[in-house]
Amino acid sequence: MFEQVDTIVGSDIVYIGDLRSTGSIRYEGTLRGNMTVAGNAIIGRNAFIVGDIQAENILVIGHIEGNIKCRQLRILSTGKLTGNVE
Repeated sequence: MFEQVDTIVGSDIVYIGDLRSTGSIRYEGTLRGNMTVAGNAIIGRNAFIVGDIQAENILVIGHIEGNIKCRQLRILSTGKLTGNVE
């Protein structure tokens, strides 16, 4: 399910604002804003996101402070979610 990724955002990126992707994304940086992804979203080990995320499927390895809306959610042992899941 999470094998193919169209976009990778590195851990050195700090983005402030809303992020939209028409494909799948692996996000390793810091985001202060909402993320809307048409495909799958992988929130990497180094990621810190403050904002809501909407995607088809979401894999959380890093840290999210916000609400999640998706079809399927997986949170690994290193992942942390502070928020609601829809």
